[in-house]
Amino acid sequence: MSRRIIMILLSLRIIKLLALFSILFSFYAFAGTFYVACYYYDSDKGPYNKNSSLMTPSKLYIGANTNYFWALNDANQYTKLNGTVIDGFFIEEYLTRSEVEKHCQNAIKNGTFFWKSKVTLKLLDYKAATSNFDGFEYPIRFLKDNNNYAKIKQIILFGDSLSDTGNLKRWTKYMPGYPGFFGRFTDFYNWIDFLAGMQPNKGPHYPVLNFAYGGAKSDGSNDFYFNNLKNYMTSLGRNFVTGSSKDYINHFLNSYLTQDSYASKSPYISNSDEILFVIWIGANDYISKLESPIFTQEFFDNPNKIGGSTTVYKRSVENISEQINILYNRGARHFLIFNLPDFGRTPVVLDTRYKIKDIENPTDERNKIAFSQKITKVIDNHNKTLQLKIKEIETIKKDIDITYVDIFKGFNSFIEGKNIIDGSNFNYETQPLDSKYLIPGTTNKYIQEVCYTGGYIGAAKALVKSDFSANTYALRSSCHRQSESESDGLDKISATTVFWNNPHPSSYAHCWISFMARKALEDKGLIPKELTTLEDYKNYCFSILKLKYN
Repeated sequence: MSRRIIMILLSLRIIKLLALFSILFSFYAFAGTFYVACYYYDSDKGPYNKNSSLMTPSKLYIGANTNYFWALNDANQYTKLNGTVIDGFFIEEYLTRSEVEKHCQNAIKNGTFFWKSKVTLKLLDYKAATSNFDGFEYPIRFLKDNNNYAKIKQIILFGDSLSDTGNLKRWTKYMPGYPGFFGRFTDFYNWIDFLAGMQPNKGPHYPVLNFAYGGAKSDGSNDFYFNNLKNYMTSLGRNFVTGSSKDYINHFLNSYLTQDSYASKSPYISNSDEILFVIWIGANDYISKLESPIFTQEFFDNPNKIGGSTTVYKRSVENISEQINILYNRGARHFLIFNLPDFGRTPVVLDTRYKIKDIENPTDERNKIAFSQKITKVIDNHNKTLQLKIKEIETIKKDIDITYVDIFKGFNSFIEGKNIIDGSNFNYETQPLDSKYLIPGTTNKYIQEVCYTGGYIGAAKALVKSDFSANTYALRSSCHRQSESESDGLDKISATTVFWNNPHPSSYAHCWISFMARKALEDKGLIPKELTTLEDYKNYCFSILKLKYN
C-alpha cells in the first residue's frame, strides 16, 4: 500500500473521529437544555438541487431528516430557549419569533465544518429540541408575540396524508420521497403550512403539533372479507404502519400532557381555550375499499354488509364523533372539523376499476361515470351524517365550539371555477389537465389528471444514484407549465394544476383549502381577520409558490 493511500485513509479516520467527537459533544452539551433546530430546503432550480439528498434518511440521528442546523445567535453561539414544555409545545418566555428566525437564517448562512451551506438554502421550519440524538422535538409558542393573536394561539392536528408534514416519512424513513416536498404528499407546502405560518399579511405564526400520518384511517379495524387474504394483509399492514386518528389522539392524551417538561404528567389539557383541535380524517376509510375490483364491487353492491358503503360511512362518522368526545372529556373546547372532498371529481375515478353490474359489456366511459356518481353519493352521505352528528354534539355540550369546513362544496367550486364564497365565476388560473371523462352533470368540466406520474418506487431508484438523477426523473415524470419561456430548470414543472398525484391536491390547491379553513375561523373571531379579496389571495398563493425556486 502506497504512502499516499495510507495518508488518505488516516485522514479519513481522523475526520470520522472528529465528527464523532463533535456529535458526542453536542449530545452532552445539549442534554437537558433546549435549542432550536432550523430545518431548510434548497431553492436551486437547477439539476443539482439538493432536496432529494436532503430528504434521505439519517444514518446517525433519529428521524428521517438531516436538513437542519442549530440556530446561532448574533455572537454565533447556539441559541438557548428559556421556558417549559407544556402539552407538547415549548413555551418560550423571552425570545420572539422574529429573533429565532433571524438566528436560524444566521445558522443556515454559516453552515458547519462538516455540513456546508449554500446560498440557495432557505428556512423551512424550526423546532425546540435538546440534541441530535433526541427523537422528540416541539413546536414553539412565543409568549412575547401574544398580542398578534385573537383567541387561538396553538394548533393540534389529527389527520392523514392531506395534512401530513413529514410524520410518515419520519416513521418509515423513506415514504413519501422526493419529489414530494419533505414528507408532504404534494409538491410544496400543504394547507396547514399555509394556515400556520404563511399568512397573506404579517399575521401570527401558529405552532402546530401535528399527528397527521399518510394512510391513517379513522380507526384501525379491518373489515375486509376473508376470501382475499392478500387484501386483508395489505390493510393490516397499512394499519400497522400508519395507524388511525384514534391511535394518535390516545397517544397525545396519554403521553404528551404535562406542565413541567415531563417531570410529571397532567390528566387534562392545559390552556385549552387557546388551542384549536383539528380533525380531518376518513378519506382512507373509503380509499382502502377501492384498491381491489372485488371489494369495490362489494362496497357498492352490498352497502349494508361489512365493508359496504353504508356501513363504512356510518362507522367513519361514529369514529370522528367518538374522537371529538374523547378530546372534549380531557379539556378540548375548540374544534376545526373538515368533511370529505367529492371523490367523484378526483383522479380516484381514473384509477379505480369498477364495472356496472346490470349492463352487459358497458363501455369504459359508462363505468367511470357510474363509479363517479356512486362514490359522490357515498361521500355526500358521509358528510350529511357528519354534519348532523356535529349538531347533535353541540346540542348536548353547550360549551363546545366546532367550526365545520365544507370542503366538498368549496373544493368543487375551486374545480369548477366558481367563487368559494358566493358561487360567482372566478378565474383561479389553474392549469387544466383534462382527462377524457366529463364530470357528471357538467358539459365542459373534466375530471383532472395528476401532474406527477412517476410513483414512489421509480423516484426512490433515481434517488439512489444522485441528486441529478432524482431531479431529472422528477422533471421527466411531471407535467410542465403551458408556457416555459421563462423556465429553464425544475421550475418547468407546473405549480398550478389541481392534483399533484392521486388522490392528493397540488400545493396551489392546498393554498385554497387553507383559505376555506381560514375564512371559517376568521368568521368566528378565532383568528385575526386578514383575508381581503379572492384576487389578492390568489396573488398571495402565487407569491408563495414562487419561493420554491427563487
